[in-house]
Amino acid sequence: MTMPEMTGEKLAKEILPVRPDIPIILNTGFSHTITEPEANKFGIKKMVVKPLEGKALLRLVRGILDSNESE
Repeated sequence: MTMPEMTGEKLAKEILPVRPDIPIILNTGFSHTITEPEANKFGIKKMVVKPLEGKALLRLVRGILDSNESE
């Protein structure tokens, strides 16, 4: 969610108009600035909270990619 110069939310809002098909997962330690329903409204596929184990991340990414293939 926090990076130098911009947030993950801002990055997603800039990427999606150019590539609306790109699946974005927002991974944050804590966010009081955006909720998952708000993130979904502008195209973020999933919002997850750290810590996230490797296998859980792999399942999440696989699920997102599989759902995009069926769309």
